[in-house]
Amino acid sequence: MSISLIVGATVLLIAAVIFMPELGVIATIAQLLLALAAVVGAVFAGARIRRRVNGAEAALREAAEGDPFWSPDAIRTRVELLFEPYWRAVQRRNVGVLAVELSPCWRRRLEEAFSIWHERGFKPVLFNLALNKVELLEVDDQSDPAADRFVALVECTTSYHVTDTRTGDVVEGFPDSRVERQAWQFIRGEQQWLLDRVERLGYSGGSDSGFDFFSDGNIDCTS
Repeated sequence: MSISLIVGATVLLIAAVIFMPELGVIATIAQLLLALAAVVGAVFAGARIRRRVNGAEAALREAAEGDPFWSPDAIRTRVELLFEPYWRAVQRRNVGVLAVELSPCWRRRLEEAFSIWHERGFKPVLFNLALNKVELLEVDDQSDPAADRFVALVECTTSYHVTDTRTGDVVEGFPDSRVERQAWQFIRGEQQWLLDRVERLGYSGGSDSGFDFFSDGNIDCTS
């Protein structure tokens, strides 16, 4: 059964419940179909991501054969070693300690964001943080090495959220610990890979719609 068929059937059943409330059994069926649609969607999304990961791993091995800068071990180590320092810097709203690890563009954007947070009294909170897994999602090995980039798919356990210290409201994320997926883009620097963007994609029990972010290769640090 295709996802479109499930969604279509679900819409019809929900409409029937609205206009024919006496048919309570349909509500139960609609709930089951919604759950089924979510499961099928997750399976398809997982398969799609797995294909991207497999393709990126193959491209990485090929790139490394002609250029040691693309060493798979070095790339994974780079992401792993930068993971916690990056999020601790975000927590402190201070990018200075990581300046040499970031692209000029991403450093500027973080500085601008942190300045706004300070002005508005927004404070990042991070009780739990653990790196679970790093996989390559995209490898872009250009003829001009200066244009090389890669995207790593990071899975972590985190409680990251942002609170308004003036009201106590949570303005970004939520305080519960959860498994979260993130996209980490790196560009090639003179001596090492520089972090160029971090995108929080989805979390366990939530939406992974952010994976569509890669569908057109539109991962860059611009304006």
